[in-house]
Amino acid sequence: MKRVLKRLLMAGYCRGILPPRIVAKLYDAFDLSRH
Repeated sequence: MKRVLKRLLMAGYCRGILPPRIVAKLYDAFDLSRH
């Protein structure tokens, strides 16, 4: 599930839909929730 979410984040980031800050925050949230 998280792999899919990260793939969507990267896709949105590469297309310029999502700002880098938001992507970084979401990545941190996923990493923290994993532990």
